[in-house]
Amino acid sequence: MFRADVEQKWQADLADYQRSQFSIAEYCREYSITPASFYRWRKKNEH
Repeated sequence: MFRADVEQKWQADLADYQRSQFSIAEYCREYSITPASFYRWRKKNEH
């Protein structure tokens, strides 16, 4: 996967999380994402 593809996937995942009713822990568990990765990408995408 190219870096741009990874970034797009994470942007989509973060947007999906925002629409969900899950806590971060629940979302990560549901989609097999490590919380550390989630927080790292969320921080990268803050503007």
